[in-house]
Amino acid sequence: MSSIHREPAPIDEKVEEPHGGAHLEDAEILDAANTDLAVALATGPRLNPLGLRSIQLYFILLVAFMGSLANGFDGSVMSAVNGMQQYLDYFKITGKDAGGGVGSTTALIFGIYSIGSIVAVPVAGPVTDYFGRRGGMFIGGAIIIVGSLTATTAKDVSALLGGRFVLGLGVGIVQTASPSYVVEMAPPQWRGRLTGLFNTFYYAGSILCSGITIATGRLQSTRSWRAPLAIQIVAAGILAVFALFLPESPRWLLAVGRKDDALAVLARYHGNDDPNSPLVQLEMREFEKSIKQDASDKRWWDYRELFNTPNARYRTFMMTLMAFFGQWSGNGLGYFLTILFANAGVK
Repeated sequence: MSSIHREPAPIDEKVEEPHGGAHLEDAEILDAANTDLAVALATGPRLNPLGLRSIQLYFILLVAFMGSLANGFDGSVMSAVNGMQQYLDYFKITGKDAGGGVGSTTALIFGIYSIGSIVAVPVAGPVTDYFGRRGGMFIGGAIIIVGSLTATTAKDVSALLGGRFVLGLGVGIVQTASPSYVVEMAPPQWRGRLTGLFNTFYYAGSILCSGITIATGRLQSTRSWRAPLAIQIVAAGILAVFALFLPESPRWLLAVGRKDDALAVLARYHGNDDPNSPLVQLEMREFEKSIKQDASDKRWWDYRELFNTPNARYRTFMMTLMAFFGQWSGNGLGYFLTILFANAGVK
């Protein structure tokens, strides 16, 4: 399933005082940050949600939403394809796997995608930080295209597995770059709604896939399953091509020392073209604090800050639990829905 990671509020955590009182101090600083935002919104010119700059921003973020759409499409496509007799006959999936079963071949075809996404974990962050959010979306989208083409043209199970693995690798990178871009480009007063919309596109992709596979499933040839696998290229292609023309994330620009460029992007899309807007100036200060706190200039493999204080360990533990139980809630069953419905007598 898709996930979105919000940018943490820039709080001045004192790592040398890892005691329970730090929770209260952090809460007080967060309240102050929220107050600063309220003041900035009240004193500066309001951003018109139907203004030219806002509409431009919507189209910019729509490109990033394609990453979530592609992920949702793939989350449903193999479940639907696995119920097509044409697909089962072509790859000679028989025995326990016959009829869209849950044997080893089917499980491996489904699972290899997740393995690809796991492999992407240690590289997705560095790729997105080094090449920028646009670069991460382009690279991830290009990898998805390669994986989709490989799976679409597969003549045996080995090629299909290779395509699924590459596809998972690309989605892993896209799902790091795209939500980061949305969070960092969205104005703070709209950030919750826009990031929520990003997640909604996952389900839009799933619904779109369902309609397409219902139509192609009637074809009495390999096109019945090759067509939906090929259509995965569309969203990834839009993402990869148009990412090259998007403005870069202001936070990333600031992190690499391009302060003037970051200010220009914020002024254009958050401040009605006014670089002195209170909101723009507040965001610049918050980004600077956040970058300093996150130590974005340190070596990418140094994860000690996740564990160097009791508070850090607590947060890391809680986030790990959230991620674990979020996936344990039954997301993987989506791949086998066709089988479950068939066994329940729903055709």
